[in-house]
Amino acid sequence: MKKKMIIASSLALFASALVLLFFWYAKYSEIGKRPDFSGRYEYCPGQTFCNFINVQAATSGEMRVSGQAYWQGKNSGEVNTGEIAGILAMDSSKGVYKNAECSIDFAFADSQVTLQERNGSVCGGLNVSFDGTYTKK
Repeated sequence: MKKKMIIASSLALFASALVLLFFWYAKYSEIGKRPDFSGRYEYCPGQTFCNFINVQAATSGEMRVSGQAYWQGKNSGEVNTGEIAGILAMDSSKGVYKNAECSIDFAFADSQVTLQERNGSVCGGLNVSFDGTYTKK
């Protein structure tokens, strides 16, 4: 009987140690230190309309993104647009957005994100580009 109590106490102590280790890992591991890139980012390249990107946390290693980019011609009413919406696969502070025609690299730093369309990407209408450094609002 005494032997069973010692075994039960040892198992309870071991289980408690595992629980404490789990909480310590969650608090101090890189997962717990992951920066929050969620928010609205804008880039206004000297035109009436500002390009924007909305970023929201999704699952571990992913962010949900949506946004629009604009090209404004010299004459009033000459405006072309582009739109993205989907999942951003993250690796630390960098991510990649992809759909059938469009691929954009994201690089987050401080309160900014720099977007760079990959060669051959078509992410919007004529002359539209998501390229640029967007500031968090």
